[in-house]
Order: sequence, then C-alpha cells, then structure tokens
Amino acid sequence: MITMQNKRRGAALVASAAAMGVLIAGCNNGGGKTEGASGTATAGAPLTGTDAVAKVNGEAISQSDFYTQLQRYTPNPQQMSQAPAGRIVLQQLINNLMMEQLAKQEGVAPTDAEVDAQLNNIKLIQDKVLVRGFSDTLAAAGLTEDDLKHLQIQPQLAQIKLLTKGQSVTDAEIKAYYDLHKKDQFTKPNRAHIKRIAFASAADANAAYSDIQKGKPFEDYVSKSIINQPSDGDLPQWVDLDDVSNPGVKPLVDGIKDAKAGDVPKPFAFQGAWWLVKVVDKKAVEVLPQDQVKNMIQFLLLSQKAQQSQTGFQDIQQKLRDFQTKANIEIPEKQYNDLVNEIKNPPPPMAPQMGGPQPGAPSGPRPGAPQMRLSPPPTAPKAAH
Repeated sequence: MITMQNKRRGAALVASAAAMGVLIAGCNNGGGKTEGASGTATAGAPLTGTDAVAKVNGEAISQSDFYTQLQRYTPNPQQMSQAPAGRIVLQQLINNLMMEQLAKQEGVAPTDAEVDAQLNNIKLIQDKVLVRGFSDTLAAAGLTEDDLKHLQIQPQLAQIKLLTKGQSVTDAEIKAYYDLHKKDQFTKPNRAHIKRIAFASAADANAAYSDIQKGKPFEDYVSKSIINQPSDGDLPQWVDLDDVSNPGVKPLVDGIKDAKAGDVPKPFAFQGAWWLVKVVDKKAVEVLPQDQVKNMIQFLLLSQKAQQSQTGFQDIQQKLRDFQTKANIEIPEKQYNDLVNEIKNPPPPMAPQMGGPQPGAPSGPRPGAPQMRLSPPPTAPKAAH
C-alpha cells in the first residue's frame, strides 16, 4: 500500500474530521467480535428485554445506536488492557448524551443548522483528501449521514459550545485566518487519481506495459501486483502534483505529472518496487472561497479558544461532574448495571492538559474505560500525497 507522506497532513483534519473519524475511515470492519481485556464482545449478540440499552434522565439510547458504534469500535492498541467493547461503547454513548443534555441546560445546545454546517465541513475536508464520494465513504463504514450527525457531530459541538460559552469569533478573525492560510489550507492543488500495479522487477513491469500499449486492459494485470491493498489497485487518496519539496513522492509525481486522464505512463521505480500506473482522473488547482469555508474557520478558531481557556475547562468539567452525579441513569442489562455507579461517581477533576481528559471523563478503575478527550487545535489539511 502506498505511504502517502505529507508533512502538512500531520496537523489533523479540522476538528470535525479529526475528532470524528474521519471517523468514517476508522471503522472496525471485522464485523463479528471485538477483543477486550475480559474476552470478546460479540457485536451481533442481541440484548434482551428492551429497545433501549440505557436511559439518561428519561432520554433513551437505542439498540440501533449501540450496535452502530459497536460495529465500528476499534480497541486502542496503546493500552495494555481493555474493558469489553460493549461496556466502552455504552459508557461513551451515555457520556455523549449527558454532554448534549448539559449543553441544552446551559442554553448552548447545537442547532440543526450548526450540525448541518459541520457535516458540510467534513464533506469539504474529505473532498480535498479522498477520491471517493462522501456517500460512498459513509456506506463503506456502515454509517448514514444521520448516524454521523447525532452520534458524533452533535456531542462534539455540544462540548465545544460549552467550553466556549460567551465567546465568539469575529469576521475580522476569520478573514485574517483565511488570508494567512489561503494557500496552504484552502487551496486544492493540481492532483491526480491513480490506479497502480507494483511489480517486483523492471522486466515484469515493462512486459505488462508493452502488452497494455498493444491494447490489453490495465485491469487484467492488477492481480499480478505484489502489493494487494487495495485489491483493485485503485488508490483512495489524491496525489498532490504540486508538492515538489517532498522527496518521498517525487518519483511518483515525476512519473505521472505529464500524463492525461486515461494514460498509462512508463513504469518507474518507487517504494521498493516497479510501479505501473493508470491515471484515472486529474484535477486542476482550486481555491476554496472564504464564504465556503467561513463556518469551518469559525469552528476551528472556537476549538482553539476552547483549548486555551483553562477557566472555562475547569468550570465545565465541574458542571458536567455535578450533572453526572445527579443524573438518573437506567441500564436494563445486568452485565452493565455497575456502570451506573461508575459514571455517577467519577474521580476528582483533573487540571486540563493538551489532549488530556475531557470534561466529565469517566476514568474510573476499569482499564479501557472511555476517556472524553479534548482534541488538539485543529487545522485544515493539504490534499494527501
């Protein structure tokens, strides 16, 4: 699989995609089981007795939401031990719902318009990085737009709005940020969508190239690739043709920069193999106008202000802690009954740290318990390459 190195991509995708998923790309497609410290949690095993897996202050968390999150749950490989997946997912769903309820109580609940705007931000970000359409990406992850909005965007916006209550972003701040980052964050470069076949030797690559020039379909040779992911050789990310400063992708860029859509240029050495590439599509430079990314910049700057507000963090942390202890939480399933006590008796609040525990993080004694963490200040990405 190609390693699309990009020094500019290291700074996440505007908090929307960083905190969420690009949650879409992080789903667990294994389907049946997710390993945990206490054994396995079977994603498809039906719960009994009720359509709601939990209720928080009378508001239900549906089995459908539980299974959607469980199917895309991926254990944290950095943790030596994990609580069962079902427990972690249920606890996070309860945490998210309490965050939304507190935001409503504080008068800062996300509006439908704000949620839709954030969804559009994610679409803009993905379109800049990935070739595949947004709907296709969601479908591959087993998600719908409604899933994304109410399971991910709403609780995330609730947290940001709680932390930035009383703060705002001015038009002048938005313009200043846009002007500063117009080129590196809000310009789509010249880019290419490619399919590739990797051969072990130049002789094999040249033989296939010769046959293709004589009329044989490129796709007939995909099965001969020594790199089998993706299986059809169709790379999901745009190749940035303008990043001449990155030596790691220079052979690839040089090999395809003069080719037109549909062309199969001569093989070239790249990443320890000989690549034969078909250029599926090419797109020219595109500058995103300020009006199109205004909401994205506003959310980004609010996220940064949330990170910088220690007083706001501590205040909301305490409010959420109080909200947790007073919440009426019902969990019908006996296997999760002790979660109520764990959630309602969180450990003492901790001082905020970059990437540290988020307000109300139920860090209890169980290993692998979900930690709601503040995302680092986000920035928009350059197109992948």
